[in-house]
Amino acid sequence: MSSSDTLPNRTRIPLLRFPQLVRNEVFAFWDIFEIYEFSLLSKVTKSISKNMKKRNTSMSLEPFGEDHQVTLSSKDEDGGTLYQFSKCPSIEPSDQLLNESYDYHPISTENSVKTFGSLVEHIQDVFAPETNHVIFDNSSYRQVGEEELKSYLNWFNNNKKLGKIQNLYVDIKVPGFKVFLENWRVDVGMMDARFNESEVCTVDFKVDRLVVSDRAKWLDFNVLRRFDCCEIATENTFSNQDMHLLLKDWKEGKSNRRARLLWLGMGERAKWKKILEGLDAALRDLRTVRRSFRFNNNKELWDFHGGFDITRIDGKVATVGYCYFQVTDEDDPIEPYMLEEYDRISRVWNSVDNDEEEEIEDVIVVPEGVLNEYNTEQGYIESQKRQRKEGRRDFIMIVWNRDTFELLHYTLIINLMILDNF
Repeated sequence: MSSSDTLPNRTRIPLLRFPQLVRNEVFAFWDIFEIYEFSLLSKVTKSISKNMKKRNTSMSLEPFGEDHQVTLSSKDEDGGTLYQFSKCPSIEPSDQLLNESYDYHPISTENSVKTFGSLVEHIQDVFAPETNHVIFDNSSYRQVGEEELKSYLNWFNNNKKLGKIQNLYVDIKVPGFKVFLENWRVDVGMMDARFNESEVCTVDFKVDRLVVSDRAKWLDFNVLRRFDCCEIATENTFSNQDMHLLLKDWKEGKSNRRARLLWLGMGERAKWKKILEGLDAALRDLRTVRRSFRFNNNKELWDFHGGFDITRIDGKVATVGYCYFQVTDEDDPIEPYMLEEYDRISRVWNSVDNDEEEEIEDVIVVPEGVLNEYNTEQGYIESQKRQRKEGRRDFIMIVWNRDTFELLHYTLIINLMILDNF
């Protein structure tokens, strides 16, 4: 429990009458909950609390959390500490809270948007934390009605002190998910949306990084245009025509101007002549063109081999292709199946026939050492065919910065010089 819980009656100490240096020595030993309780006593103590020397904190908000709704995180030499504020009808702790490893502070009050807002605003005034996570998850202990959800969304939309939400997690069942998307107005760093059955709707906020784990019915290109994402990773059922329109709009500077990496699942095999029709695309040789890019908020570094280059009206260059057949970990070698697919794509791309073959029959060569009692020859072949079939629906688009493109030009010159010597 918090060290600020009620203690037996003791002699009162006139803390505010002490010299400032003495008070500062006392304040230095207080934890976040003690500072919070002190700040509630009066306007004077709140002002003193705001000006205390305190650890830097970040804040996570979970409006519909069962055991806690506001969490302050602070880092120190020993790692970090979580301070969780829990609104509850009784200040007596639940068994679950007693068994947790973090500190909690029960606040005896009703659970409503008014009390939630008052708590957050007071914490903002006193601690000035950065808003790190916002979690909307009503899939557990209680269902939230549409009007209640709208009241919380309205509070978030009008709390300017929150600034840009760094991480937003949403797992709300129908019809709440649609209500959320249509009423949320705050720009987001990373949005992780876990519900996929909602119908298509309109949105009015931007998302830097979008993660959708499964095929989402609500995620169409109108939503993507409004999100204007820098990075997207989603499985979906986009068509070749959808991809053509997306790239056409991008090339003309009409949408997705902030895009750096789009990783989109398709409902059919990518047919590059249809997708790239009229876009002046140039096919790069997978064997000689390797470009590195960062993904997942710069945490991962991968190589992109070959691909089709297209140029936006402002000179920005993007490369599109298959993730499965053209992306590797940094400095990993090109696999034979990647070369086979490149040869097929090159043959079709350079043919006079406008239609690509409808069916592709992959010939799988079983390498030595992969078969055992659990992995039979037939099982291995079927698995490889399935992966390649799925890989042809795995669309990826990288938008390069100018330095990368200049490096590509230099690399092409070097590779051509090498080839000329053979």
